[in-house]
Amino acid sequence: MIPFDTIPRIIPAREWRIIEQGCIQRVRALNLFLADLYHQQRIIRAGVIPAEQVLANQQYQLAMQGLDLHGDVYAHVCGIDLVRDGDGHYCVLEDNLRTPSGVCQDHTHAFLACARSLGIPARFVSGYLYRDNREQLVAHAWAEAWLGGAWYSFDVTHRLARPERHLKLAVGLDYLDACPVRGMRRGAAGEQMHARMLQQ
Repeated sequence: MIPFDTIPRIIPAREWRIIEQGCIQRVRALNLFLADLYHQQRIIRAGVIPAEQVLANQQYQLAMQGLDLHGDVYAHVCGIDLVRDGDGHYCVLEDNLRTPSGVCQDHTHAFLACARSLGIPARFVSGYLYRDNREQLVAHAWAEAWLGGAWYSFDVTHRLARPERHLKLAVGLDYLDACPVRGMRRGAAGEQMHARMLQQ
């Protein structure tokens, strides 16, 4: 709940089993939908969804057409927003999928696990990323790997191998080691954090 409830809502086990089964079924259906869009496109040929609504969408990845993924899993992280009607039935309000799944910290941890499994020293980096379309820096995370006697940066989230727009704050084994801000907030007041970078 946003804002979070101070008193948690108790969901009986019987209702939770229904929610669990429904979420599993829905995530499976959403992945099957994505698998169809990148393969046979039966849903388009059947006229259920107009072709231009999918193929002209800037998020549609042409490079994924015909590519088989393990288990046909296209979205590993799915947020299913539920509401309860007046009769007590749960209904889906919204589906939130992340493809590639996760945020920059998730991508960085996945990269570190792969690199370390190959015997390549790697570390977690936290800092800020400058974007052209924003007037401010955004908090970000990426990885560095020790290759050929030097540390090289790998921003998996943005598919960048050169840290030209990155401001490094901290490095460590993982996010907990290198998180830019740590602590506990007390009270209901909001908070803001501002960052500026000057290039000379």
